[in-house]
Formats: sequence, structure tokens, C-alpha cells
Amino acid sequence: QSGAWRIVNAMRHGRLHDAEARLREVARLAGDLRQPRFLHQTAVFEAALLLARGRLAEAETRQQEALALGMPIDEAMARWQHWTQTSHLRREQGRLAEFLGEGLAQTLPAETPAALFFANSARWVAPHVFCELGREDDARASFASLMSEGLASLPPENSRCTRIPALFSAGDACATLGDTTWAEPLYDALSPYHDQWQVIGWGTVVFGSAHIILGALHSVQQRWRAAEEHFEEALAQHEREDAICAQARALYQYARAVRRRGRKADLARADGLVARGLAIAEANGLRGVATRLRSLRDA
Repeated sequence: QSGAWRIVNAMRHGRLHDAEARLREVARLAGDLRQPRFLHQTAVFEAALLLARGRLAEAETRQQEALALGMPIDEAMARWQHWTQTSHLRREQGRLAEFLGEGLAQTLPAETPAALFFANSARWVAPHVFCELGREDDARASFASLMSEGLASLPPENSRCTRIPALFSAGDACATLGDTTWAEPLYDALSPYHDQWQVIGWGTVVFGSAHIILGALHSVQQRWRAAEEHFEEALAQHEREDAICAQARALYQYARAVRRRGRKADLARADGLVARGLAIAEANGLRGVATRLRSLRDA
């Protein structure tokens, strides 16, 4: 159990190579002990890291194996973990609309702790999902409804596996919509976690550095130099840790911010960032972010 906590802690602080090294030790022990719970959690960690690396086919296979291992132990939690991992996989594959059409009710038993957990967090994720699907009107309505309550309804500080992802999602939607009212409050709320990465659940999904969203929010406020510093830090961290999915999306956010500044010299620079992002996305089958990058290029 202590080894598993070290893996999650490494994920939260963007040390994916360290997490993988620790995971190899935990996997060896789990294999020796043959305890179903340990085998299941090992599979969940492995799927999360494969997805972060952009190894989508391998991640999907391991996700299915994790589900099969977890169902006899805790069906509701196994289904929630699988749903969460698969939703992020489909996002990267550009198949999120197809996946969401299946509906949450088909994957999670009603009125379970896992289902209630998702329902309480989903409203913070909804504006981001609408942005991802290109449904801007729905995104604006959802974001306005969410922020009508302010930040008081954020998941609590002692629940970082939900608080940081909620801020990531709301911050991404805010930047995508160019909402100047909430950019600064969301930046201030996320800023204390600048040294952390987005991790959903107990190592169920690991994405990328908070600097992505902090940079995007600063660009909405036209704080260009600070935004650039955040983006460069995010790119450096993702490249160091081979976080392929996060790297492609950071390049998209960076390119969008540069274009938003609108100087003549920025157009060529934005095109260069888009080209870098597309090269990564196309090489790894990341069709979701590739679509957004092409739209930015062709705008």
C-alpha cells in the first residue's frame, strides 16, 4: 500500500519516470502475492501511465484487464475507474461524442458512492466537455450556470483528486470561451497547485502540469509574458517526462494564446507551435487534439 501511495504522489508532482520505476516494484510484489486487489490497482496505474504516454492501444487493453480484475472486488469502483479512463482515452482518440452517447447509466450502477462522486464532480467538467465537442453555446450556458455559484462549491482542499481536476476543467473552459470575468479568480484558485499535475482519482488518470491552464488563463487576461512562462514550463515538464498527450494539448493552448495576442509576428510563431503539436498528435493517433489544432491553423 505504501508503494502505491508513492506512485500516486509521483504522478501528482509530474514525476512519471519515477512513478513507472515504483510501479515496476509494486507489480513484481503484486505478482508474487497474487492478491486480487493489488493486481487490480497495478493494472489501473499501468493503464493511466500508458495513456499519459500516448500509447492508446496498449492503454485500452490494460483498461479492459483492470476492469475484469476489479469487478469481483468492488464492482462500482471498478466501473467508475474504467469509465473515467475510457472517457479520457476517447477524448484523445477524437471519439468523445460517440462515447458519451452511451450514457453514464450504462456503465455505473445508480446511487452508488462512485456514481454520486461523479455526479457531484460532473458539473465542473461539463463546460470543458462541451468545449471539447465544439458546442460553444452549450459550453457558455454550462459555464455561466456553474460560475453563478462562484468558487464556493469547489471540491474541498482535502480532496485534491477532485479539486484540481475541477479547476483544470473550469479553467480550460474559461480560456476557450475567453471569459475575462472568471479568468483571474480561477487563476488564483489554481495557482497554489502550480507545482502539481492533474490526477483524477487515486492514480486513475494522470494528465499534465497545472502550468497549461495557468498559462491559458493568463492569456485571457492579456498577461502575455507570464502566460508564456507558464507554457514554456509546461512544455519542458511534459517533454522531460514523455507526457505525449499533455504535450500536444499544451502546444494547442500555447498556439491559441499566441494567436489571441494578434501581433503580425505572432501568426508565424503560432503556426510553428501548431505544426509541432500536429506532428505529435498525428504520430500518436491523438485525433481529438489534432482536430483542434487544425481548426486553429485554418481559422
